Amino acid sequence: MLPAPPPAPELHGFADLHVHPATHFAFGRNDADEGLFWGRPGMSYAEGQRTIADDLKACAGSSDPNLVGSVSHGTGADFDPVRHGTHQAMVQGLDSSVGFSHSKGGAPSYESWPHARSVLHEQMHVTMLHRAWEGGLRLIVAAAVDAQLLAHLWDHGFNTGDKGLPLDRKFDLESAKRQLGWIKKFVKANSTWMEIVKTSDEARRAITAGKLAVVLGVEMDSLTADQILELVKAYDVRSAIPIHLANNPAFGGAAVYGDLFNTSNHYLTGRFYDVIGDALLAGRLSPDTATIVSSDFNSKIPQSLPRYYYCRLGYECCPDMPHSPCVARTLGHKNATGLGAGGQAELQRLMKAGVIVDIAHMGERSTEDALALAERLNYPVMNSHSDVRDQHKCGLNERAMRFDHLQRMGRLGGMFGLGTEGNTQPTELLNESGTPIVRFTGDFKAKSWNLGVGRTDLIDQVRFEIRTGDDDLRDARTAYGRLVLANGKVEFVLNQDSSGWGNGSTNTIVHDVAIRPQDLRAVGIHTTFGGGGGGDNWNVDRLVVSVRINGKWSIVSTDSGAPLVRFKGDHHDWSKAVRIAASASLNTCTPEQSTLAADAPVARIAVTIKTGDAEIRGGNDNAFGTLTLQGGRSFEFPLNKGVQWPKGAIVSVVTQVPQGTRVRDLKTFSIRTTFGGGIGGNNWDVVALVVQAQGDPIPNWVNDYLSVTGMMGGHGVAIGTDMNGLAPQFPYSLTPVHYPIDVARKQGVPGARDLPQDTLGPRSFEFSRDGVAHVGLLPDFMGALSEAPRGAEVVGGLYRSAGDFVEMWRKVEEASRRIP
Repeated sequence: MLPAPPPAPELHGFADLHVHPATHFAFGRNDADEGLFWGRPGMSYAEGQRTIADDLKACAGSSDPNLVGSVSHGTGADFDPVRHGTHQAMVQGLDSSVGFSHSKGGAPSYESWPHARSVLHEQMHVTMLHRAWEGGLRLIVAAAVDAQLLAHLWDHGFNTGDKGLPLDRKFDLESAKRQLGWIKKFVKANSTWMEIVKTSDEARRAITAGKLAVVLGVEMDSLTADQILELVKAYDVRSAIPIHLANNPAFGGAAVYGDLFNTSNHYLTGRFYDVIGDALLAGRLSPDTATIVSSDFNSKIPQSLPRYYYCRLGYECCPDMPHSPCVARTLGHKNATGLGAGGQAELQRLMKAGVIVDIAHMGERSTEDALALAERLNYPVMNSHSDVRDQHKCGLNERAMRFDHLQRMGRLGGMFGLGTEGNTQPTELLNESGTPIVRFTGDFKAKSWNLGVGRTDLIDQVRFEIRTGDDDLRDARTAYGRLVLANGKVEFVLNQDSSGWGNGSTNTIVHDVAIRPQDLRAVGIHTTFGGGGGGDNWNVDRLVVSVRINGKWSIVSTDSGAPLVRFKGDHHDWSKAVRIAASASLNTCTPEQSTLAADAPVARIAVTIKTGDAEIRGGNDNAFGTLTLQGGRSFEFPLNKGVQWPKGAIVSVVTQVPQGTRVRDLKTFSIRTTFGGGIGGNNWDVVALVVQAQGDPIPNWVNDYLSVTGMMGGHGVAIGTDMNGLAPQFPYSLTPVHYPIDVARKQGVPGARDLPQDTLGPRSFEFSRDGVAHVGLLPDFMGALSEAPRGAEVVGGLYRSAGDFVEMWRKVEEASRRIP
């Protein structure tokens, strides 16, 4: 009997299971600056050192690039107002959704980006990837990605005929080919330190030689098994995410966790998600889910679902529009669609071809079906980029992998990529909106608001959103919001300063209250109009009433009509009964560690402001924020920094707080302006203001990593950054990083070097402030982890993850040969 072969030597280096080096060929782009995503990764490292200023040049559109929210990411003059307006809305909407304030940034100053919270700017330039390699990155799964809806919305503009948004069944395939072809050229141009690997043996040899092993993958919405296998054969793809952000008819159901993805699902498949309820999920789809409709100039724009449609889908049990089945407001939403026999059969075809099957983005039912198939075939699978949740406790949504599914994947010998977004536990201290909530002028320069965490047992704010119909609410006429309680009523003025509300306008009013949820019996509107020729008539077409409990807003009433109610001299009142459970669980559970406790330390304060119809001009007309702490201490910081905030701009400003500050220490927030008075003075309308306290994400990430590693059997856990995949990254940390960074060398990674603090032009990147602003700061992330409690254990596991991936791949290859 021959002796057993000696074990393969241990591989040293960390893996990133999910990155997108070729996003400059996606989302409406074709290797030029005319798409939703901005910037290019360069080509060879030597060339990239020379071209980086051009590759990362300041983003600009046909409008002034200094204007926050006005940058369209288009090049040159764009005389199509429909397309240009769409570009503005998409750029600002996507970046502001994750807390990044869009401005031109880029070269030569790089003052705004690369940024950890920007999802639309290049973060994988070849010089950055080279630094990550120097710091011990030894394997990446480089995936092609795109979204047909975003790409076609970006390209669509003015047209005199209703040409619609095209739906191309080969869109994903052709986009993948462009990206994969480019990645192969990119790796070849850097062959001294990179190599595309097609087998586990090739990966082992490349890593042993000190190279970055590149595994090609795909992450698309609509690829069929035949198309994936075509890419396996012709483009050396070895990893595939068969289900992405929409249900894939060839395979099965996607994880439900976003209104935009539901819109995309309808666009691609002709129907919205079918959902079922789950008492242990907090996330719900909302009427912000949109249909794509024809508008002026036959442009195609998203439009929120009408309430009847939302109710008809069963997303909510609407007493006035009953539908069966429906999901009660106390339950979260998850996808009712799994893989089924057909999806499992197609997945088995990929397994027979030796494809590394990535079950990230699968809905809970699809995940269950995929794991059952993998167990039957003893075939390892991976989840390349995700969070995790205890199936017995409240979780945010089904995008996070359940503990029991994670354990089953571990027993198969699979891999898990822990996401690097970073849980800052954002805790709402202030949330006000109105039309406007404040108007700053030369005569009115400052306003202050009290801060505080909502009480768990009380409604602390109520919000009325009112759309006026075709008869306005005149100046000098007053309307009141009314709350009917078990033992009385609360009334408050809706149109502050007796301002008029024009036809078709939507106005939002937030009022502070202190009401037990079970005491709220009805909501309504009361008017004081006189009759006769001088009286007013006011049509209300839509009223949405929401309440806030423990910092979370919940809709308690939604009503609409044409009109819903017409107020006049002899009709002053409208009301509707509502009922809230004493538990105050209006829209499902609250996930653990989703917010900070009152005595928790605060790392940052995030202030998000939306400008109304009057802009802030910048220059000499500026605004400053001030936080006042317990004991009267205060500090001021700039808000707009001399930059114009135009109408409709949504801007987030993040600032540090004094060390040792806790949530309970935060007392007030103030805005001060420097506007001049008179005819030439500036006016600025603030229509929304949100202030959040944020914690240090490092401790939560360390705890999650250790928990996941334990459930995976002590190995098989890497990072999955989703870099360049429209995903925010780790934003900052209270844990300092000591330079030069020597973690990779201490972990025994051959060829690694100690790294000084990273710089780009005049900008120096400091992890405690900038987080993972680009892929080259992953070694800094490792440096921060190594300084955290139990961090040495975490870093030791991560620097074994490249070897863990190679071992999983070997098992995949063996399992594939057993499939008939």
